[in-house]
Amino acid sequence: MTDKQINAAIAEVCGWTEIQNTTDGCYGLKSPTRGYIRIPDYCTDLNAMHQAESILDEDCRNGFRLELLNVTDSKHFGCFEHIHATARQRAEAFLRTLDKWDQSGERTEMEVQK
Repeated sequence: MTDKQINAAIAEVCGWTEIQNTTDGCYGLKSPTRGYIRIPDYCTDLNAMHQAESILDEDCRNGFRLELLNVTDSKHFGCFEHIHATARQRAEAFLRTLDKWDQSGERTEMEVQK
């Protein structure tokens, strides 16, 4: 998935509506009274990912921890890679946890970099 696709998918899970991808970013409605605003860049912003992760219930948090281990190629909870996961890695694990990751057969940007 591209960063724009990831950002839009996470925004949708977090309650954003009418999400539109434009050349200068993704916009959507978080509150009808505020109009269209730019959605957070979950792929680069750890604070935005922290806020997104806060919507997970306890069962999903356990799944998220496991997905994060897989995405970071970590061997156990609390290892350096797991604790220092990038926003992009957290975003991928978040969407995989919720079965929202596009598995169309395209390689992820993380897989291409390996």
